[in-house]
Amino acid sequence: MEKEELLQRINKSVPLMAELAKAENVIADYPKVKSKAYKWIMLSLWPAFLGILFLVGFLTATEDKLKFFLITLILFVPTTLAIVAFIKKKQKYDEAVKKSKDIENDPTLSWLPISYRNSYAFSYISDCITSGRADTLKEALNDFEAYQKNLLLAASLNRPLS
Repeated sequence: MEKEELLQRINKSVPLMAELAKAENVIADYPKVKSKAYKWIMLSLWPAFLGILFLVGFLTATEDKLKFFLITLILFVPTTLAIVAFIKKKQKYDEAVKKSKDIENDPTLSWLPISYRNSYAFSYISDCITSGRADTLKEALNDFEAYQKNLLLAASLNRPLS
């Protein structure tokens, strides 16, 4: 594939890769979001437990049933809100996973090997080609692989010895 054709394919792929980068960010943040949501759900279970006690009081009370009912309802609100928020975040995560799979399989990216169809690799490879450091896709891929190996080596040198 000639450099001009490669540059055209890169330019056509840029909008897809921007979408993929957004989806990758949602996916990468999900473990933190899930952990935070779990903590909120656990914290909100105390009011829900109190709500159950008030519900028992509501069922056994002969007077002021409305007061018991309202207090019970109010105590269940934090748990309900925490669970609804978590469900929305999970749906956003699921949509991001689906979108990333769809983008990775998009025919516009057929010029790029599947294992390099992520925003990080694309950014590096397209920069190599557009800046002139590489004239072919093969050169850019080899440069990217060398860069990755150097990062791994640097990371292993910075690790404390055990």
